[in-house]
Amino acid sequence: MKKILLLNLLVATSFVIFAGDSIPNGKKVNSMVLKFSMGINIIYAEKDVKAVNLGINPGVNFMIENKKGNYHNFGFGFNTIASVNKRTTPKNTGGAISYNILYAYRQVFIKKKDVPVKPFVDFYTSMSMSFEKTKGVPYSTNNISFSHTFGVAPGFQYIKNKFFLDVALPLDLFTYYAYQSKFRDKDVPANNNTGKDSGYDYISWRNSFGVKIGVGVRF
Repeated sequence: MKKILLLNLLVATSFVIFAGDSIPNGKKVNSMVLKFSMGINIIYAEKDVKAVNLGINPGVNFMIENKKGNYHNFGFGFNTIASVNKRTTPKNTGGAISYNILYAYRQVFIKKKDVPVKPFVDFYTSMSMSFEKTKGVPYSTNNISFSHTFGVAPGFQYIKNKFFLDVALPLDLFTYYAYQSKFRDKDVPANNNTGKDSGYDYISWRNSFGVKIGVGVRF
């Protein structure tokens, strides 16, 4: 787990450094934005799992606009997830909470200051730590996982004086994660009904749909 965390830190740092242009210094900053965001997403797992996850994702972002009119976006938030596994009878249900940090480079396509609505694409990377519990028949589990995601988010932003609004559609392109799971089998006698599992894997594309709305102050 420690090696995976160090590798993720190295990759994320490289992503920040080479994301379009260098991190702006005080002489190159055009404006800054403090933004509160709320996201909702639905994730459909692979066919052999048949699980549906519904997530609600509040967060806080600090954005720096450079002289090119693009943005460096630094964020912190948490996700609450409810899941239902449709394969089991009765259905397994569970819930998870995760804490995440995010960096995104925003490429804005209209540079004119007198145009209030501007389309953009965010190129983002995020890291999260997740804690999940499931209840069902015959298994109940406690899971801890660490994940690192890369993706893009097309959208538009609206600026009027100090008011800032944006709407984006995040698309997770690649995620890799490490996990540790403890489970209990109710059909096995109490002295031998628990176990552990751990490992790592990746997802190259998620069957998901989501929207994120942010409201902030520009200064």
